[in-house]
Amino acid sequence: MTRDIDCAWAGPWTWVGCLNKSSGKSRQAQAPTIVMFLVQQDTDTGLLFLFRNLTEFLSLGEHSSLNFITQLMESIQAKQGLVGPNDPIQRTQLPYVTGTSVVALKYKDGILMAADMGGSYGSTIRYKSVERIKPIGKHSLLGASGEISDFQELLRNLDELILYDNMWDDGNSLGPKELHSYLTRVMYNRRNKFDPLWNSLVLGGVKNGQKYLGMVSMIGVNFEDSHVATGFGNHLARPILRDEWHENLSYEDGVKLLEKCMRVLLYRDRSAVNKLQIAKITEEGTTISQPYALKTFWGFTAFQNPTAGAEGSW
Repeated sequence: MTRDIDCAWAGPWTWVGCLNKSSGKSRQAQAPTIVMFLVQQDTDTGLLFLFRNLTEFLSLGEHSSLNFITQLMESIQAKQGLVGPNDPIQRTQLPYVTGTSVVALKYKDGILMAADMGGSYGSTIRYKSVERIKPIGKHSLLGASGEISDFQELLRNLDELILYDNMWDDGNSLGPKELHSYLTRVMYNRRNKFDPLWNSLVLGGVKNGQKYLGMVSMIGVNFEDSHVATGFGNHLARPILRDEWHENLSYEDGVKLLEKCMRVLLYRDRSAVNKLQIAKITEEGTTISQPYALKTFWGFTAFQNPTAGAEGSW
């Protein structure tokens, strides 16, 4: 039989005073810590949940109360999720949603960077509007291949860094060389914790007339060069850049060269999509193009019969 009970707070979080109207006796029961945790997470829902279960608890009688509390705590823990507070720490074993190559080069006025907008869930191209080039501060551009969520985490860290730097209001600001050095330390630090950020990063920029372009891998390997690429671009785009890049490259020629690299990657990289952005950064500022597609030709004989000359290899 359910008893008629009034419940009222005797303190902000810890004690609940309950009055049994049928007997006129008052009793105090300390609320279980895990129930109080739910109240702190969602005050309205938690209060209703707590009152309902205290009423049920007092209606059970002395002998069944311990069993009820045990069942209550198990049900609450089940609602917390698959990983509880006492479970071992989990590490990212494999990336989930990834972006493919980023290609960048220096031209006579600054830096040009290109990346497509595909996000692959395993071998499935799940997303086709993922922006993987972002401006950082006043002088830098950052492009990333690899795990998209890790890239978002890096962007949050960089936003905090830029905000902290701006708070000094000393007329100075972080340049691309400083940001590249910061990223190398972050990536190497996470690698040493066996919990890497699953990205290869390209950072370029211009400050005080000096052009800077560098990359850093997921384990902290880094270098500076006149043209860089990540992912498949290291194998397919860099040879083209070595042949055709020169120091006095104009903006128009630089864009054509990047488009040539991205077209080759589109033909050969299964994770590439025909939707890309090209960004430039100069002393005047940063410009990121609207997404667009390249003109392609799929009538090559090798595309029509890809196993010709390799019979029996599949």
